[in-house]
Amino acid sequence: MKAQELANYILKKENASDYDEPRPVLARDDSEAVRKQILSLTTVEARKHDISKSTLHDLHKRASSMRPFNVYHKIADRLSTNRGLTSK
Repeated sequence: MKAQELANYILKKENASDYDEPRPVLARDDSEAVRKQILSLTTVEARKHDISKSTLHDLHKRASSMRPFNVYHKIADRLSTNRGLTSK
């Protein structure tokens, strides 16, 4: 719909167009508790829960930043069943 309005505006068939749309509200699925649990997870504990060293490193890297991050379902299941974490 917006593409057609833009085409009409460019071809001078319309004078003005409303391109402003409301921004979606994005809910974060990470919490401070999940971040703390991931950061406190040691390599030995991770290996016990079948989480590789590289995956643990990546989780630590993403959890230590202030940006929102996602934990893959497979890893979230391992964390939630073994450490009492919730993925969402």
